[in-house]
Amino acid sequence: MSGPYSYTPDNWNPELVYRSKRTREQTPSVLEEYAEANILSLFRSYMPMMNPNNPRLTMPNFDYGPIVEDAANLVKTIDMFDNNKALLDQVIFGVANPELCHPALTDFIDNRQLIAVLLVRHFKKFGGLVLPPLQAARNIQDAHVQVVRAKKATGEEPPFMAYPNW
Repeated sequence: MSGPYSYTPDNWNPELVYRSKRTREQTPSVLEEYAEANILSLFRSYMPMMNPNNPRLTMPNFDYGPIVEDAANLVKTIDMFDNNKALLDQVIFGVANPELCHPALTDFIDNRQLIAVLLVRHFKKFGGLVLPPLQAARNIQDAHVQVVRAKKATGEEPPFMAYPNW
């Protein structure tokens, strides 16, 4: 590995910064160095982007940077959910009750792909959540809606929603 990094296997937790439009004046992050030397080379050599107008031709100058940038952002998002066990329940509550969704979560409630990934990961790790519209989830959720409305009316921070495990 090149660059002024002091990571070892015991403390390997690099910041996942990937700027697909990084200028030459900006110092590359460790992920940018890795991705540009490895991931982009792999894609260009073995997974070339095919020309949509002529599927027999490749696009040799295709910019894979945005794909890696999206991947880095997805990993950071998944890490955020892994580090806050109550977050998935709050997103599901926001999906079922968009008008009561916490403002910080509104970007997530329309992302079906991300929610599906997070729910499958939760199932794999913990057995999954009972989700609305199933009755067991709705009973708890309906009661929580009343609590959230009451707390919002008084300007208080509402408690977290907790769906039961499946």
